[in-house]
Amino acid sequence: MPNDSYHVIDGYYFEDNDLYREALKESNGVRYVKTRTDMNNPMQVLRIYSKMIEQRMFQTQIGYNYLRELQVYLHEHPAIPNESIPSIPVTAQVVRQTVPEKKQDEPKAHMHTRLWFSVILNIGLAVAIIIMFAIAASSSNPTILNYENQIIDKYSDWEKELDERERELDRKAQTSSDITTVIVPKFD
Repeated sequence: MPNDSYHVIDGYYFEDNDLYREALKESNGVRYVKTRTDMNNPMQVLRIYSKMIEQRMFQTQIGYNYLRELQVYLHEHPAIPNESIPSIPVTAQVVRQTVPEKKQDEPKAHMHTRLWFSVILNIGLAVAIIIMFAIAASSSNPTILNYENQIIDKYSDWEKELDERERELDRKAQTSSDITTVIVPKFD
């Protein structure tokens, strides 16, 4: 883990102060060139890239990364022949690129929190679904789950009631036809 004597630029740690200052200059130079370069003009990009290679403008990883970015862009562009793209000359130096510890720990903690949130949310949704089914099962009103049975039951009840009334009417008609004597009132 780096201590206070390290210097960081674009995710790279520089232990040497001179190398750090050089990388800082290169970082500012890269920003300047990026603002002045039209990336839609591959010939202009090739001229700038070749000039930077020829003048050996970059000596640190910061500059090499930018040169590599331009080199990949030029190789992918069909208007530029690959033979015309010079290679990047590199001087030997050791630079470590690491991710700070705090950033490594944050995603684990964040994922743990998200996991618990997801579990709690899923349990809550499951309980809500169970409650909805319980309400639907105990309700006397027709629902999409039981409307057919309730309608059939209702018509069956009506049919039984009509049959009962019909039998009662038949019994009354039977008893009234059994009476053979008719009492006729006398009018004087």
